[in-house]
Amino acid sequence: MGSNRNWCYSGPMTSPDQTAAPIHVHLRYFASVRELLGRGRETREVPTGTTAGGLFALLAGDEPRLAALRETTLLMVNREYGAADRPLTDGDELALIPPVSGGGDPDPNRHFRV
Repeated sequence: MGSNRNWCYSGPMTSPDQTAAPIHVHLRYFASVRELLGRGRETREVPTGTTAGGLFALLAGDEPRLAALRETTLLMVNREYGAADRPLTDGDELALIPPVSGGGDPDPNRHFRV
């Protein structure tokens, strides 16, 4: 698994086949994406040939504020970081993971007594 900075490609889907049966993709949303969409998961029916980045673009079309997160959101397909141009298959899970910050306490002595 190499580093791939093409996580959030928002271009067209890879030759979606409108005549083939659609596929079902399970979506998981984390942190600010979850807050923005108001849900943590859903299943979407999309055309065969839809890519991870293409599905992100479809979601941003439904919720335009999501487009602002495009450059910083990581895409994971089936729990592996994936390229945005990766075609999705029926039953895949696509997770949208925005940047996460925090976790450190500004006062390192707050929880410790000596």
